[in-house]
Amino acid sequence: MKLIGVTPISSSKYYCNVCNSLCGIWGGQKFCENKKCNLFNQSLQNRNVTEIVTLYIKEQLKSILTRNISLLNEKELSQPYDIDSGAFYKKSMISLNELHRANNVTVYPTTLNIHTDDAPLVHTTKSSLWPCSASIVELPPQQKNAYRPRTHTEFIATAQAADIRVFGHKKAGSILGVKETSPLLEIFEYPKQIIVDYMHLSCLGHMSNLIQGWLLMLNSDTLSDINSILYSQKFAHNMSVKFNYPINACTDWKAKHFRVFILSIGLPLLLPHLPSIIAAHFALYSMCIKLLHCPKSDEEIGLADQIIHYYC
Repeated sequence: MKLIGVTPISSSKYYCNVCNSLCGIWGGQKFCENKKCNLFNQSLQNRNVTEIVTLYIKEQLKSILTRNISLLNEKELSQPYDIDSGAFYKKSMISLNELHRANNVTVYPTTLNIHTDDAPLVHTTKSSLWPCSASIVELPPQQKNAYRPRTHTEFIATAQAADIRVFGHKKAGSILGVKETSPLLEIFEYPKQIIVDYMHLSCLGHMSNLIQGWLLMLNSDTLSDINSILYSQKFAHNMSVKFNYPINACTDWKAKHFRVFILSIGLPLLLPHLPSIIAAHFALYSMCIKLLHCPKSDEEIGLADQIIHYYC
């Protein structure tokens, strides 16, 4: 984070899994400081500790609310089944609003819907990540997961940080999706003058990332069944597609494999194996791409634009 001039928005603390005491850190190693613990003064491995990451969300909330202040409590933009239609919620908000109205103060009540779920984002059997997420109830659903595109300056800074990693002979890889600085950035302004094409964005890009995330949720038997179906797929002679690599080696797929997966076989193939909420969002994404891949009318383009706002 320091390389690209960004102030950390989180802090981490480590707790001993035996006694639940806060651990000390010396020389990059974690030690239990509880004298009554069996692991007292021992260097702890990752399986012996629990990491609690605290995010400083005040500035993030302020930024989101400032950008969307005009949309707060716009009932016509919200679905009738959203949380702010609940009777108990409405009653508590009415009391708060009457109090501030008496003091002649304009108030925008803000409620966070907090939820947590298992998210195995690392390739290991020894650790799992349990994030505690939150969404702002008063914002319309299509705004709760809105993202701001990077500016040209931010993209350059990220690319320069990636260059430092490469030149320092550190482990290869991208930083926030950027591998290195391109000479084309001296000619084109990102993102205004960069055309994001369907092949790289949807096929080789997002679809590949989705599959990599899903692999962490699928066991070996499920993968075996999926790969068996993939290998047996037969397509029209003019498609020239054959799956020679399993889904767990999708990094070896070409764009045509991802294209067929998004448009044709992906949803029915994975529907029985993915959690319902994830399968539902993939259905939204697949439908959106299908409509935009070969739209028959302006109405279909408009429908795709509406669908993608509900996808996350």
